Amino acid sequence: MDESTTLEVTQLKSEIEKLREINHRLLLENETLDSIGDGILVIDRSGNIIRINQKFLNMWEISPDEWETCNTYEDIKLLMFTRLHSQLNDMSIKDILRPTVDRLGLDDITLKNGRIFERYAGIKRVADDIVGYVWSFRDVTQRREASAKLRRSQAFLYRIMRNLPVILFAFDLDGIVTFSRGAALTDLGLSQSELEGSNILTTYKDHVILNDLKHALKGHVSTGTYDFDGVFHEVYMGPLRDDNGELVGVIGISLDVTKQKRAQEIIKIGKQLQTATRQAVLARRQAEEANLAKSTFIANMSHELRTPLNSIIGFSQFLVRDHSLNATQQEYMSLIMNSSEQLLNLINEILDMAKIESGNIQLNRMDFDLAEILEGLDSIYHAKIVSQDMIFVSDVSDDIPRYLHGDRNKIRQMLVNLLSNAVKFTESGIITLKVWNEPDNPYDLYLQVRDTGIGISENELPTLFEPFAQAESGRKSGSGTGLGLAITREFAELMGGQIEVESEVGIGSVFTIFIPLEPARDTVKLDRTNALHVVGLKNPQAQYKILIVDDRWENRMMLSRMLTPVGFTVKEASDGHEAIKVWKDWAPDLIWMDMRMPNMDGYEATQRIRQAPSGDKVIIIALTASALEQDRERVLMVGCDDFLPKPFRESDMFHKISKHLDIEFLYEEESSPPPTEKPEETVTAFSVLSDSTRLQLENAIKELNLQKVHDIVETFKSYNPELAEQILVKANEFDFDTLAQWLK
Repeated sequence: MDESTTLEVTQLKSEIEKLREINHRLLLENETLDSIGDGILVIDRSGNIIRINQKFLNMWEISPDEWETCNTYEDIKLLMFTRLHSQLNDMSIKDILRPTVDRLGLDDITLKNGRIFERYAGIKRVADDIVGYVWSFRDVTQRREASAKLRRSQAFLYRIMRNLPVILFAFDLDGIVTFSRGAALTDLGLSQSELEGSNILTTYKDHVILNDLKHALKGHVSTGTYDFDGVFHEVYMGPLRDDNGELVGVIGISLDVTKQKRAQEIIKIGKQLQTATRQAVLARRQAEEANLAKSTFIANMSHELRTPLNSIIGFSQFLVRDHSLNATQQEYMSLIMNSSEQLLNLINEILDMAKIESGNIQLNRMDFDLAEILEGLDSIYHAKIVSQDMIFVSDVSDDIPRYLHGDRNKIRQMLVNLLSNAVKFTESGIITLKVWNEPDNPYDLYLQVRDTGIGISENELPTLFEPFAQAESGRKSGSGTGLGLAITREFAELMGGQIEVESEVGIGSVFTIFIPLEPARDTVKLDRTNALHVVGLKNPQAQYKILIVDDRWENRMMLSRMLTPVGFTVKEASDGHEAIKVWKDWAPDLIWMDMRMPNMDGYEATQRIRQAPSGDKVIIIALTASALEQDRERVLMVGCDDFLPKPFRESDMFHKISKHLDIEFLYEEESSPPPTEKPEETVTAFSVLSDSTRLQLENAIKELNLQKVHDIVETFKSYNPELAEQILVKANEFDFDTLAQWLK
């Protein structure tokens, strides 16, 4: 072998040995990468995967089949994206395998399975040249959970110290406060930031606690109760030592014992409090008994007053249509009807006030037509005010919804109360009814009545809305109960609103009511025939049977005489037992059921009928003289289909029948077409009336009393039918203004 060959062999052996060493290092590096706890990924500058350890695949749950499809880091990045938690922001997702020339710091990556990886990104260099990129992922789930648990524990401990009803504190040997926590700090007007760093010896240099503070600084235990401007604290202080047992300061706790300190004072007045409590309990019991007695009184008085009024008003309606009565008798009947109406209004006001005081007043919400209320009031008060040479202005905003849901009757009553007062106390000028709503809520209404009357003095305004309170003008007039404004205020507040007043003597008054309402649930249907006199059935061949149940014979007779002429077949019963027997034998279509009767009342009779076979087919309408809303609710609960309060008008009774039996009636005005109006002849015809009748008719027009006008017209209808029809046409249209002009 020549020398050159020998040299080549030697060099080859050297190269083989170097390769063997490189291979050994690579094997060692591979073993190292596979044995360490981190997941490792290495790529070259072109993005090709040049190294990945098994730990990485396990951590990212990459299967062998998935790994076979990966050649570049883009491939494996797509797999990693599917494992990431959805709450990671877009930047974190994009940066998870972003090659960079800068070394990235450690950050956390959260996976869908709840694991948390700490990520590190770096670069590989050879002779200052970048040849690749490396990422490592370390599972730090347990470490992060432990850290979070520690933070929660620390936060919990901090909350405990912060909310403890004590003060925890410490100060060093110089008296500098180094620690303070506790909710009781605020009791002493202190804060953590103000107290820590301050010198406690200086802060309390003029306080009796100073000696104990100095005593504690000498390593002694000190306990005492101290007064800090009326707040008593029991303070415990002891030595604070380091690990070597050396005294480094004082630690203490301060507890608020103000309640305990004052316990002796409480004990002293304990007997007085017990006595006062017993008296309060007794007073409350007496108030409850009085309230119950008042409710019972209201129910009894309502029944006792309304029952005879029911007969008076009911039979008066028959007599005013009796053509056999002469003019004088007709005038007497009109006076009886007018007095009965006034008495009923007075009773209603007093009972309303009694219900308010006893807490028995309730709302009766329904869908209603606001325009119908306002148009009716406009017609009534326009004519009344014009007849007194004044001006009536109705100013209603166009933005107000027409159909609303609320207590229609109470809203109308409030306006009637205010308008009646305005008319009563205004001799000349203008009365304005204004209605508007909130811009943001069209169902929040404002109702305002403004007058140019005599006004109310400033010193009378505070008591103006008290029951039975009247301003000087009201006392001078000698009319009214002094309840109208009190009831108006209670109604407004019951509906969640309020009433305000502005007034000046000689200038006038402004009453403004605010009430929140709701939109109507259904379309409101108005019955314009409710005030007309029924003369028969539109289908006279129809046979309807009605049973009247009432213990008072006069009430049964009144209802029977209202129903029989129209075409109904009527039977009567005097108590619940008899009512059940007649119902079983006769099977009426409708029962008028009085609720308060001896032997068996209407409540029990109704329940027994409803529980019997076919008892659900008959219509039962309760007749009740009660003024309590809960009594009306009770009649519906026992099975009544409706109720009619006493006293009632004939038209109200027929309206209920029409509602439940689906019957159409013939009305008096429908029997013949209205005559052609001849104003000049009509005005002349007034001269044939007696002075008494003219005066009575003038008063009825001023009072806007439609029923009274009808009653007066009946007195001369037989001998002057044309004039009677002309007046009735205007009255039924609420055109009292024209009637007043005719009289003039």
